[in-house]
This record gives sequence, C-alpha cells and structure tokens, in this order.
Amino acid sequence: MKAGDTVAFTVTGPPGYDAALAYSFSSRGAGQVSGQDLLLGDVNLLAQGAISSSGAWTSTVQIPSGLSGEVFLQAALWPTTGGAMTLMNGIGLYIVPTGSGPVGIAELVLTKKYYCGSSTTNGIEFRAYIGAFKPIREATMQGPVGSLKRMLPSIFEGPTIITPSGYPYILGFDYDDEAGETNLGLFPDGAYTFTVTFADGTSTSISTTLSGGFPTSPTITSPSCGQTGVSHTPTIQFTPSGSGHYEVNVGVQVSVNNSVDIWRYSGTATSVAMPGNLLSANTPHNLNVDAYASSISAARKSASASINFTTGP
Repeated sequence: MKAGDTVAFTVTGPPGYDAALAYSFSSRGAGQVSGQDLLLGDVNLLAQGAISSSGAWTSTVQIPSGLSGEVFLQAALWPTTGGAMTLMNGIGLYIVPTGSGPVGIAELVLTKKYYCGSSTTNGIEFRAYIGAFKPIREATMQGPVGSLKRMLPSIFEGPTIITPSGYPYILGFDYDDEAGETNLGLFPDGAYTFTVTFADGTSTSISTTLSGGFPTSPTITSPSCGQTGVSHTPTIQFTPSGSGHYEVNVGVQVSVNNSVDIWRYSGTATSVAMPGNLLSANTPHNLNVDAYASSISAARKSASASINFTTGP
C-alpha cells in the first residue's frame, strides 16, 4: 500500500465495544487514545468508532502522506459503557511511495549490534509479506538446521484487522536477545521457508535464501555517545558501510534498553538532518543506524550502531 491511498479496514469484535485504529513506527512503549493505553510507541490515531451488532466495524481511512517503510497497525476495543481496554491486536504493514508494496516475498535479516562501539546483541528477524489478512493459526520457519513455530492464539482472543485484497501485511518472528546470546550460528547460509497456516485450514509458503557476509558496522560520529546539550535539530552523521543503504531511528529513551521511536530515515545518505519539533528539551534519546542491503526482497545480513544522547534546554 502506498502513502495517500484510501483504504477500508474492517475490525471484528464483540458488539457493545468502542474501537480505535492507530499506527506507529514502533511496537514498543505505549500511547493513549481516549484514555486507553495502546501498546504502540508514537500512537497516531487513524479512526475511531464502535463495533456493530453484526460484530464488525469498517472505517475508510487515508494513509498519511510521507509514510514509508514498515509501520505497526493496531486495533483496540473497550466497553462502550465504560471501562478499560480489554481487547487489542495488531499487524505490520509496509508503506511505499508508489505501487502496492511487496507481496509474496520473504525477508530474513541477521544483525550484529554495537552500542557505543562495543558488540552487545544479536538480532534475528524473519518476515513474510502476505496478501489480504485472514485469521492465522500458526506460523513456521524452516531453515537448514531445523524449524521454529509460533502459535498465534491472540488472533482469536482480540479483534481482527482485515486488510483489503491486494494490500499486503507483514507477519514474522523477531528475536532480539538483550543478553547478546542469540546464536547466529543457528541461521547458516541456505534456504529458508516461512509457512503460514490460516484458521480455515489453508496455508501459504514463501521462501528466501541467505548468503554472503556481514557488512562493516557504521560508526556514529555525531552526536557522540553520551553527549549532552544536543541541538533539537541535530544533523546525524556516521561512517559509510559496504552495503550502502541505511535506516536511522531516533527514539525517546524510556529505560536502559528500551525507547519509543519518534523519527526514521531510510536511504543512502550518511549525513541526515532531523526535522524540528520532534526532540524534547533535556530528554535522553537513543539513536540507531542500521546498514544493510538495499533490496527488500532478499535475505541479508546487517550491522547496526547505537548511542544515547541528551538534548539541551
């Protein structure tokens, strides 16, 4: 799906519940809609309504201009008569400047992560870009050394977001070991297949092949690690990596190992100016730069650099 598209999303749930549909660049942290906490970082409300007597609510929304890359879409329900949110669910979507976005491809990303120049964690992501959403029973990833399976009972416990035909959504595994113990050796070069089994018994499989070495990790040169008094409109600079394609994420730090993303850049530049009105005064932030292959349809290995900094008054 592309920025500017007008899309009808359907949210299913029990009658007698109010509903909200929101998106975010981050699946971490929480934000509020009508006093309800949604488990998204920078919550952006798309639409709000109520589940009808037939058990569904459909809202036609326009995908905001300027969106690109992966975003997280979440539906939340709470009793119309009052009370806290009790049901929620979410999916990933991929937004492109033109066209309808990738579909029918799988993406495997192995990442070596460095904090302030030191190796700290390894990350493993496996995503499949699938067509219109259907309730899912399980997802399995089969690789050269075995398989991983994820059951998805939450699909049946919470609301279901249904996307129109032709608009792909993202489903995947995400392993990010903060202890640095994720074993990248369990994911050798070779063929990987992602199989999704739907609630109606049908299934679909998407395959990809991993090969090649890890790129050199970029080094963030500005701001510096731990720097204080940083401008509210900094220019982020880092050394080039052999891959030549980068994703930059800036987030508000909420704990030592967690932040809520507020801005993202994807492209080939190694010097990027942040827009204004995003960074808060005297606030700790995290900055992450990923270096990876430019093709979204390929399995790849990446390297990332992260630092923390604090803005000035």
